[in-house]
Amino acid sequence: MISVVMATYNGEKFLYQQLLSIYHQTMQPDEVMIFDDGSSDNTIYLVKDFIRRNGLADKWSITVNQENKGFFRNFMDGAFAAHGDTIYFSDQDDIWDLKKIEVLEKCLNKPAVMMARSNVLKIDANGKAISSPEYVGKKTLRELSITDICKWAGPGFSMGFKRKVFDFIKERHLYRETFKYHDVLCGKAAVALGKCVQARDVYDCHRLHDSNQTQTATRSFVAGRTRADQIDIVRRRKKYFRLLDEATVDNTRAECFRRFSAFAGYRERYIKHFSINDMNWLIKHQDLYLSKVGVISDTMYSIGMEKIILYFCGKYR
Repeated sequence: MISVVMATYNGEKFLYQQLLSIYHQTMQPDEVMIFDDGSSDNTIYLVKDFIRRNGLADKWSITVNQENKGFFRNFMDGAFAAHGDTIYFSDQDDIWDLKKIEVLEKCLNKPAVMMARSNVLKIDANGKAISSPEYVGKKTLRELSITDICKWAGPGFSMGFKRKVFDFIKERHLYRETFKYHDVLCGKAAVALGKCVQARDVYDCHRLHDSNQTQTATRSFVAGRTRADQIDIVRRRKKYFRLLDEATVDNTRAECFRRFSAFAGYRERYIKHFSINDMNWLIKHQDLYLSKVGVISDTMYSIGMEKIILYFCGKYR
């Protein structure tokens, strides 16, 4: 059984195209569960009308939350409510490749694969491509190592999971606000259990616009981030990698989580109090940063050059 979990909130502007891209999948999901977080625009009406006009009431549903949960809880509670053996996250404003489910299902049927990701192409509000594909390598399917996932799990809208991932999160009590983002929690839980892969030839068109929850067409994830924000981020990383270490049975994977937790601890201390010794340690272990400029950005936060970091990280990180 295949489930799609979509979280919506005031998404009427771009929602219809995403609903269509799911509706026209070459491999149809068995259920599409849409969870609205209290929209004040026409989002709820649009979804209900789409379901009615296309005769989808037996497979598609919309639930309106009684309280605003925020996207992390909305996605996670939705995934726990889904019935599928495989579960896909969907944003409200993207456009899926029509073969996405078909291709990723083949990936998820491979031995030990717990998470499969599509390739990503960023588009603007008008649907025009504003980036190259995320992955342009020669392999049609690439395995993402545990180090890759620890650095960056990838965007939730591109991900499909085996149900075992959500069972693991429940059983190990990992559903905590410490993770903050559903893709961070689920991606790292997946690699704690098995393999994660990315398909090259199937694309999610991820729309960037002024109402995105996490980034817009003109601002990156780090734009506007203060020193206090950065400290909070690395402190969270230190905590959630420790949780993953404690929850993981495989010793090699647990050791990797332990290494990243320690790395985040050094970063936290360095950003709080500039130290040549800590800087040298971080340079020695800079392969654990997502970006080559990681040490430079941490140094700028450490010495209070936040105005420069806003530009520098927004452009390069």
